[in-house]
Amino acid sequence: MEEYDSRIVKALIDLISKSKGRRITIKARSLLKFAGLNGRHSDILKTAKVLGRLADDGYVRVESNKPTRSRSRFLST
Repeated sequence: MEEYDSRIVKALIDLISKSKGRRITIKARSLLKFAGLNGRHSDILKTAKVLGRLADDGYVRVESNKPTRSRSRFLST
């Protein structure tokens, strides 16, 4: 794990430890600000990838109420 990833994980742990409820909402941009890192678009994408890896490994759970969009088109006959 590189230093960037470890700073993001440490900031995430700090946010979770300070939370009062059972669920928290985290966006990549706000996590970057909390970690004191640059808010460039590439950094936001890196942070989102770190959060995705944590979710894939089972450390965090992602819940979304947004409908998934598909680029494929369905034609009716």
